[in-house]
Amino acid sequence: MSDIKFTVKYEGFDGCTAAMEPTTVIYGKATKLRKNIFERSKHNFLGWTAHRESDNKMCYVSPEKKRRFFTEGEQPKGWFPCVYKDGGYVSKLSKID
Repeated sequence: MSDIKFTVKYEGFDGCTAAMEPTTVIYGKATKLRKNIFERSKHNFLGWTAHRESDNKMCYVSPEKKRRFFTEGEQPKGWFPCVYKDGGYVSKLSKID
């Protein structure tokens, strides 16, 4: 069976002019996220959120620390956007291509 791979793309908010190389992740293998190079005047970087392009869903975390993808605004009550630390690790963000 071949390894399931997905690509992490890094996108800055409005006003960011830098570009970051994507990261290829093999599903289930801990892979380090790149360190943020985006800069925005009068803003501090807090971490990365996960948006899955294949179905336009965001990663949310429950009070019990469970992670699931939902359409933005349709997550269950009490679930918040999942924020990954700068330079943190991911391994099982998505089985969906």
